[in-house]
Amino acid sequence: MLPALLIAVVGYGYFFVTGVNGLFGNNTQIPDWMLTPLVPLAVMPMVTRAIYRHTRNPYLGGIITAIIVTVMTCINSQISFPA
Repeated sequence: MLPALLIAVVGYGYFFVTGVNGLFGNNTQIPDWMLTPLVPLAVMPMVTRAIYRHTRNPYLGGIITAIIVTVMTCINSQISFPA
């Protein structure tokens, strides 16, 4: 979680100070998909431990986390074309 957060902070900080996207060039946006999975990555270890305490299944928490992050990534990368 820390490398993605660090890259986002440095990228956005440089962009706000200079107005130029130094990480990815002038014509592209800083990828917001890097920020979206940070919330579940911060919260899910605690949820996974709670699931393990109740079920004693070490795989269930990881599977649920993987499904949530996968769905979030697919939804954030969806492309909609105007009709």
